[in-house]
Amino acid sequence: MKSPKSPKPSLIPREEPARRALSIALSYAHLADKYDDILLETALHDTPKIRDLLIDVYGFNESDITVMCDDDPENPSTRGGVVGT
Repeated sequence: MKSPKSPKPSLIPREEPARRALSIALSYAHLADKYDDILLETALHDTPKIRDLLIDVYGFNESDITVMCDDDPENPSTRGGVVGT
């Protein structure tokens, strides 16, 4: 009985996969007048902590992290902003 052939090792050197992170902070401030208790006051303050965690603990490069906040006109956390990232 023949043993199954083992797969041939790849001749192409493997690279580490690119790691990217996207942190989206929503405060829902635009809905605060319409709904009680919807405002997420700490969400905007948590994003720097998440970024630091990704860098210090998980070894991400700062340039590979995108932070989007609903109060940031340059990186708005809207559907268009997220899809365009």
